[in-house]
Amino acid sequence: MLSGLRPEYSRHSKRLILGTFPSRTSLEKKEYYGNPRNQFWKIIEAIFNIECVLAYDERIRQMTEAGLALWDFIGSCNRSGSSDKAITDATPNDIKSFLRSNTTIEKVYFNGHNGKRYMRKLDPESLAQSRYGFEVLPSSSPQNTRYTLNEKIEKWMVLGKGLVTL
Repeated sequence: MLSGLRPEYSRHSKRLILGTFPSRTSLEKKEYYGNPRNQFWKIIEAIFNIECVLAYDERIRQMTEAGLALWDFIGSCNRSGSSDKAITDATPNDIKSFLRSNTTIEKVYFNGHNGKRYMRKLDPESLAQSRYGFEVLPSSSPQNTRYTLNEKIEKWMVLGKGLVTL
């Protein structure tokens, strides 16, 4: 059984980005989006001016201070490789309690469709909380070739509306 990463957030967090479950590389590094091919940090850099070359802890600090929180829907599971399709025996994180205790969060965004699919299946009650307006953004995964990096950035720009960019 694999265990995911802890949530990254601050008292300034207004938007929660929910992935599905960390890749094998991310788990080994203990870093969200640790696979250098994943475009997440390039997207964040383009929107919030948080440089990809910064140390991970500094990127997280700047990201949370800018108003973002980061977590995954699945807290533990079995999986061979890094594909979301290979996930079995998934146990969700307690998103409902997290949102209840972090009242500054106004909106939740899924990094791709898989997190929302798992939430619909494993925790429909949290998904039904319309206060958060759960929205799906194009996956930052290198497997998502439907969109170019620039198209992904354009769609992810909704994250920055009303938040401070550095």
